[in-house]
Amino acid sequence: MNVSVVILNWNGRAHLDACFTALAAQTLRGFETIMVDNASSDGSVGYIRERFPWVKVVALEENRGFSGGNQAGLATANGEGIVLLNNDTAPEPEWLAALVRCSLDQPAVGMIACHLTDWGGEKTDSAGDGCRVTGRGFGRHRGLPAATAPASGPVFGPCGGAALYRRELIEDVGFLDNDFFMGFEDTDLAFRAQWRGWDAWFCREAVVRHRMSATQGKGSEINVYYGARNHLWVCAKNLPMGMILIYSPLIAVEILAMFFLAMRHRQTLAYLRGLTAGLRGLPRMWRKRRLIQAGRRRTSTEIAQRLSFPEFTMGRLLRRLGAKK
Repeated sequence: MNVSVVILNWNGRAHLDACFTALAAQTLRGFETIMVDNASSDGSVGYIRERFPWVKVVALEENRGFSGGNQAGLATANGEGIVLLNNDTAPEPEWLAALVRCSLDQPAVGMIACHLTDWGGEKTDSAGDGCRVTGRGFGRHRGLPAATAPASGPVFGPCGGAALYRRELIEDVGFLDNDFFMGFEDTDLAFRAQWRGWDAWFCREAVVRHRMSATQGKGSEINVYYGARNHLWVCAKNLPMGMILIYSPLIAVEILAMFFLAMRHRQTLAYLRGLTAGLRGLPRMWRKRRLIQAGRRRTSTEIAQRLSFPEFTMGRLLRRLGAKK
């Protein structure tokens, strides 16, 4: 498989040497590497052009977020497989070879998830992503020893920080939704792909070390805002209507838990602003929902069977959500 690796960057020069040095050390050769720069002001573009001249640089004049930036990378990519990789990562030497091998071994699968670990490789960040009946995506096995991560197998979708998408899937389903800007766009894409009949696979051997939330900052106000807004949009676009009605109390519990979490970190205003923006955008998301439902190839029951239940008690939910994206 011919692959294009797309790395999105925004003022991440401090992370770029580790990331691109790790890419240069891949045992699989001949892949295309694209860095999309979201109007950085830290000299990232000049640094990459001088230090790693084999990288194709797409320098944007404005910050288009995770969705728009990766869309710009897709527009210049030539590969059959489009691989997204965060700039604050360092893939192991066998990462790309394992990822392509998993894709070739699973020809009916459209999305391949990597094994994301913390920077020391000791704990898992994501062993592929699951999704709850409340519409909230989560990293499987997060915070647990990386050595005990589950074996390769089916998952709901990949974490967009390190994932392979077949071009056929993108041509069928579309790519990341520009309206989301950042946050939950990978869950949204996985949902849309699932509705269209595509499956996802976790490749345990495709290991990527990750400085988690190094660019935006874990729990930053911008993450709180987009998290509140985009969670509502994922539900409106993608959850089966019966599940919205049946599990609305659980959705409300998660929203309330996130509100308390924002209060604890003195980010109440950011969360309420995100929630308000989410409510205002619901009519637009509902129109997109109609298009998704018109082209679906799976039933609501089949989608429901692929979702997980959240932990019910508020205390456990708060602790769990505190580690989520």
